Amino acid sequence: MRAERLVSSGVFMPDLGLLRRHYPMAKAWVDLVERLAGTSRLWDTGSQLGDWLEAAAPPDDPAAGRTDRYLVATAYFAHSARHLALAAAELGYEQDAVRYETLAEEVADAFRRRYVLPSGRMASDSATAYALALVFGLLRPEQRQPAGDRLAELDSLRPAGTLDPGGMTSFNHYALGAVADWLHRAVGGITATAPGYRRIAFRPRPGGGITWARTRHETPYGTASLSWQLTATGMTARVAVPDGCTATADLPGCAPVLLGPGEHALDTANLAAEAA
Repeated sequence: MRAERLVSSGVFMPDLGLLRRHYPMAKAWVDLVERLAGTSRLWDTGSQLGDWLEAAAPPDDPAAGRTDRYLVATAYFAHSARHLALAAAELGYEQDAVRYETLAEEVADAFRRRYVLPSGRMASDSATAYALALVFGLLRPEQRQPAGDRLAELDSLRPAGTLDPGGMTSFNHYALGAVADWLHRAVGGITATAPGYRRIAFRPRPGGGITWARTRHETPYGTASLSWQLTATGMTARVAVPDGCTATADLPGCAPVLLGPGEHALDTANLAAEAA
């Protein structure tokens, strides 16, 4: 049995140091859940949050909604075991890779026997149940289409444009967090283009009378920062790229510039002149 590789065609190389450091904790967690589930491979005991705050849940038990809380737990058990197998494969722990991929398949089989009906419908007929089964790869190929069709029928925004009557629907639950994200990415100009900020895009976009900004983010590799200011000839910027990372500076009116680790001083007037 083979665990899929995290790396595909050399597009992204994971930081094996970080992966190796956290691997024992991930393994300890999966091993604990395996003991709790036992030979049934179903994590169907103990206190579980389930689909926390689902619209139809009783006020005194927010996890007791339409989605069986143990369906959620078992789905995450399979998902965790599969990703542990992927991590083991990257680290060269071949025996662990085979063991945890096998465990993930056993949990997925148990999940299907308990929670998936022959028709492809879920025992818990809820959007959460279908989404977990589809996204976590817990269904057989012939079950995916009917599960996806049923998920579409259950989306909270109905065809006529009305909302689910449960009172818990939100299409902007991120709320003010979205404003902060916009400030960080658009005004401040820092965006991760690979997991863990291994690759970074510095792309400030001034507007609305804003003439300068300073932004920084503590990545797993160190501080990434960008400060920029509008000038009579364009924009000046100072960029810090952490060790072990690469970056692209995409300043207004200029072609993107590749940057390595360290501090960089940039001026759009000079960049434009060099490009010409």
